[in-house]
Amino acid sequence: MAGQRITWSSGQRYLNMNTGYCSGGWNAYYFSSGAWWKGIATAKHCGGLARLDLYSPLINSPSDISAIVRSLASGSLQDIQFMSFDGQRYNNLGTRFNDGANKGGAVLRGAMYPSTGSWVCKVGRATGRTCGYVMYSTFRNSEGTFYKASTFSSSASKPLSKSSDSGGVVFSGNLMVGVVYGGDSSGSLYFSPSFMWKSYLPNLRIYCSC
Repeated sequence: MAGQRITWSSGQRYLNMNTGYCSGGWNAYYFSSGAWWKGIATAKHCGGLARLDLYSPLINSPSDISAIVRSLASGSLQDIQFMSFDGQRYNNLGTRFNDGANKGGAVLRGAMYPSTGSWVCKVGRATGRTCGYVMYSTFRNSEGTFYKASTFSSSASKPLSKSSDSGGVVFSGNLMVGVVYGGDSSGSLYFSPSFMWKSYLPNLRIYCSC
Protein backbone atom coordinates (compact mmCIF):
# COMPACT_ATOMS: atom_id res chain seq x y z
CA MET A 1 0.00 0.00 0.00
CA ALA A 2 2.96 2.34 0.35
CA GLY A 3 2.95 5.03 -2.28
CA GLN A 4 -0.72 4.59 -3.22
CA ARG A 5 -1.53 7.47 -5.53
CA ILE A 6 -4.68 9.41 -4.78
CA THR A 7 -5.74 11.02 -8.05
CA TRP A 8 -8.41 13.01 -6.27
CA SER A 9 -10.21 13.03 -2.96
CA SER A 10 -13.39 15.02 -3.58
CA GLY A 11 -16.66 13.13 -3.63
CA GLN A 12 -15.23 10.10 -1.88
CA ARG A 13 -16.96 8.38 0.97
CA TYR A 14 -15.29 10.12 3.86
CA LEU A 15 -16.60 8.15 6.85
CA ASN A 16 -16.31 9.90 10.19
CA MET A 17 -16.21 7.57 13.16
CA ASN A 18 -18.44 9.83 15.28
CA THR A 19 -20.77 11.88 13.11
CA GLY A 20 -21.49 9.69 10.07
CA TYR A 21 -20.59 10.40 6.47
CA CYS A 22 -18.93 13.44 4.94
CA SER A 23 -17.14 14.01 1.61
CA GLY A 24 -13.42 14.18 0.99
CA GLY A 25 -11.99 17.63 0.23
CA TRP A 26 -8.95 18.99 -1.59
CA ASN A 27 -5.64 17.12 -1.78
CA ALA A 28 -3.43 19.17 0.51
CA TYR A 29 -0.29 19.36 2.63
CA TYR A 30 0.49 21.18 5.85
CA PHE A 31 3.69 22.27 7.60
CA SER A 32 3.91 21.24 11.25
CA SER A 33 6.69 20.16 13.64
CA GLY A 34 9.37 20.75 11.02
CA ALA A 35 7.77 18.57 8.33
CA TRP A 36 5.20 18.69 5.53
CA TRP A 37 2.25 16.37 6.14
CA LYS A 38 0.09 15.04 3.32
CA GLY A 39 -3.68 14.73 3.51
CA ILE A 40 -6.92 16.55 2.74
CA ALA A 41 -8.48 19.94 3.45
CA THR A 42 -12.12 19.43 4.41
CA ALA A 43 -14.89 20.62 6.74
CA LYS A 44 -13.99 20.94 10.40
CA HIS A 45 -17.48 20.03 11.65
CA CYS A 46 -17.09 16.51 10.22
CA GLY A 47 -14.86 15.58 13.16
CA GLY A 48 -11.22 14.81 13.78
CA LEU A 49 -10.92 11.08 13.07
CA ALA A 50 -12.20 9.38 9.93
CA ARG A 51 -11.71 6.76 7.26
CA LEU A 52 -11.33 8.00 3.71
CA ASP A 53 -12.41 5.36 1.20
CA LEU A 54 -10.27 5.72 -1.91
CA TYR A 55 -13.07 5.31 -4.41
CA SER A 56 -14.76 7.44 -7.05
CA PRO A 57 -17.87 6.49 -9.04
CA LEU A 58 -16.18 7.97 -12.12
CA ILE A 59 -13.42 5.37 -12.25
CA ASN A 60 -13.18 1.65 -11.61
CA SER A 61 -11.27 1.86 -8.37
CA PRO A 62 -11.64 -0.85 -5.74
CA SER A 63 -13.93 0.30 -2.95
CA ASP A 64 -12.13 -1.67 -0.22
CA ILE A 65 -8.97 0.48 -0.16
CA SER A 66 -9.14 2.96 2.68
CA ALA A 67 -6.95 5.22 4.76
CA ILE A 68 -7.32 6.61 8.26
CA VAL A 69 -7.10 10.40 8.44
CA ARG A 70 -6.72 12.49 11.58
CA SER A 71 -7.09 16.21 12.15
CA LEU A 72 -3.69 17.87 12.39
CA ALA A 73 -4.87 21.49 12.36
CA SER A 74 -8.17 23.37 12.15
CA GLY A 75 -9.44 26.92 11.90
CA SER A 76 -10.71 28.36 15.19
CA LEU A 77 -13.29 30.62 13.52
CA GLN A 78 -13.80 28.95 10.14
CA ASP A 79 -15.12 25.52 9.17
CA ILE A 80 -11.90 24.15 7.67
CA GLN A 81 -9.37 21.57 8.84
CA PHE A 82 -6.38 19.66 7.55
CA MET A 83 -6.50 15.88 8.05
CA SER A 84 -3.28 13.90 7.60
CA PHE A 85 -2.93 10.29 6.49
CA ASP A 86 -1.91 7.94 9.28
CA GLY A 87 1.73 6.95 9.10
CA GLN A 88 2.40 8.85 5.86
CA ARG A 89 1.28 5.72 3.98
CA TYR A 90 0.13 7.68 0.94
CA ASN A 91 2.22 10.01 -1.17
CA ASN A 92 2.37 11.68 -4.58
CA LEU A 93 -1.01 13.32 -4.13
CA GLY A 94 -2.36 14.51 -7.46
CA THR A 95 -3.44 17.98 -8.54
CA ARG A 96 -6.60 16.51 -10.08
CA PHE A 97 -9.99 16.69 -8.43
CA ASN A 98 -13.33 15.07 -9.14
CA ASP A 99 -15.38 17.66 -11.05
CA GLY A 100 -18.27 15.25 -11.56
CA ALA A 101 -18.19 15.74 -15.33
CA ASN A 102 -15.01 14.12 -16.63
CA LYS A 103 -13.87 10.55 -16.04
CA GLY A 104 -10.29 11.69 -15.52
CA GLY A 105 -11.28 14.55 -13.26
CA ALA A 106 -10.01 18.11 -13.70
CA VAL A 107 -6.61 19.66 -12.97
CA LEU A 108 -6.66 22.39 -10.34
CA ARG A 109 -5.18 25.56 -11.88
CA GLY A 110 -5.73 28.18 -9.17
CA ALA A 111 -8.30 29.78 -6.87
CA MET A 112 -11.20 32.19 -7.35
CA TYR A 113 -12.94 34.73 -5.13
CA PRO A 114 -16.69 33.94 -5.03
CA SER A 115 -18.12 37.26 -6.18
CA THR A 116 -21.89 37.73 -6.42
CA GLY A 117 -23.26 36.10 -9.55
CA SER A 118 -20.33 33.71 -10.00
CA TRP A 119 -21.25 30.24 -11.27
CA VAL A 120 -19.86 27.57 -8.94
CA CYS A 121 -20.22 23.79 -8.69
CA LYS A 122 -19.64 21.26 -5.97
CA VAL A 123 -19.13 17.48 -5.77
CA GLY A 124 -20.31 15.56 -2.73
CA ARG A 125 -21.12 11.95 -1.88
CA ALA A 126 -24.87 12.60 -1.34
CA THR A 127 -25.92 14.72 -4.31
CA GLY A 128 -22.93 14.42 -6.65
CA ARG A 129 -22.28 17.41 -8.89
CA THR A 130 -24.61 20.38 -8.52
CA CYS A 131 -24.11 24.02 -9.54
CA GLY A 132 -25.55 27.44 -8.77
CA TYR A 133 -24.95 31.18 -8.63
CA VAL A 134 -23.23 32.83 -5.65
CA MET A 135 -25.75 35.05 -3.84
CA TYR A 136 -25.12 38.52 -2.46
CA SER A 137 -25.61 37.50 1.18
CA THR A 138 -23.33 35.58 3.51
CA PHE A 139 -24.23 33.49 6.53
CA ARG A 140 -22.40 33.65 9.86
CA ASN A 141 -22.58 31.47 12.93
CA SER A 142 -20.22 30.15 15.60
CA GLU A 143 -18.52 27.87 13.04
CA GLY A 144 -17.56 30.59 10.57
CA THR A 145 -18.61 32.79 7.66
CA PHE A 146 -20.16 31.06 4.67
CA TYR A 147 -21.11 32.03 1.15
CA LYS A 148 -24.40 30.92 -0.38
CA ALA A 149 -25.13 29.55 -3.85
CA SER A 150 -28.55 28.88 -5.35
CA THR A 151 -30.55 28.63 -8.58
CA PHE A 152 -34.14 29.41 -9.57
CA SER A 153 -34.87 25.68 -9.62
CA SER A 154 -33.30 24.89 -6.23
CA SER A 155 -35.78 23.43 -3.75
CA ALA A 156 -36.07 20.99 -0.89
CA SER A 157 -36.75 18.24 -3.46
CA LYS A 158 -33.89 19.39 -5.75
CA PRO A 159 -31.20 20.59 -3.32
CA LEU A 160 -27.72 21.73 -4.29
CA SER A 161 -26.45 20.12 -1.11
CA LYS A 162 -27.65 17.89 1.70
CA SER A 163 -26.32 15.76 4.53
CA SER A 164 -23.07 13.90 3.69
CA ASP A 165 -21.96 16.51 1.11
CA SER A 166 -20.10 18.41 3.85
CA GLY A 167 -16.41 18.80 3.11
CA GLY A 168 -16.76 18.28 -0.66
CA VAL A 169 -14.98 20.58 -3.09
CA VAL A 170 -16.56 23.79 -4.42
CA PHE A 171 -15.04 25.04 -7.66
CA SER A 172 -15.55 27.05 -10.83
CA GLY A 173 -14.03 25.38 -13.87
CA ASN A 174 -10.45 24.57 -12.86
CA LEU A 175 -10.42 27.03 -9.96
CA MET A 176 -10.85 26.27 -6.26
CA VAL A 177 -13.61 28.20 -4.48
CA GLY A 178 -14.01 26.39 -1.14
CA VAL A 179 -15.50 23.37 0.62
CA VAL A 180 -19.13 22.50 1.34
CA TYR A 181 -20.55 23.53 4.71
CA GLY A 182 -24.18 22.46 4.23
CA GLY A 183 -27.58 23.33 2.80
CA ASP A 184 -30.93 24.75 3.88
CA SER A 185 -34.64 24.01 3.47
CA SER A 186 -34.78 25.98 0.20
CA GLY A 187 -32.16 23.76 -1.42
CA SER A 188 -29.33 26.30 -1.35
CA LEU A 189 -25.65 25.47 -0.83
CA TYR A 190 -23.40 27.05 1.80
CA PHE A 191 -19.63 26.81 1.60
CA SER A 192 -16.48 27.89 3.40
CA PRO A 193 -14.54 30.10 0.92
CA SER A 194 -10.90 29.23 0.37
CA PHE A 195 -9.72 32.85 0.40
CA MET A 196 -10.48 32.94 4.15
CA TRP A 197 -8.45 29.87 5.05
CA LYS A 198 -5.07 31.61 5.07
CA SER A 199 -6.06 33.67 8.11
CA TYR A 200 -6.81 30.54 10.13
CA LEU A 201 -4.48 27.90 8.64
CA PRO A 202 -1.48 29.82 7.26
CA ASN A 203 0.58 26.63 6.81
CA LEU A 204 -2.03 24.94 4.61
CA ARG A 205 -1.22 24.37 0.93
CA ILE A 206 -3.41 22.82 -1.75
CA TYR A 207 -1.94 20.63 -4.49
CA CYS A 208 -2.27 22.77 -7.59
CA SER A 209 -0.83 22.91 -11.11
CA CYS A 210 -0.60 26.70 -10.82
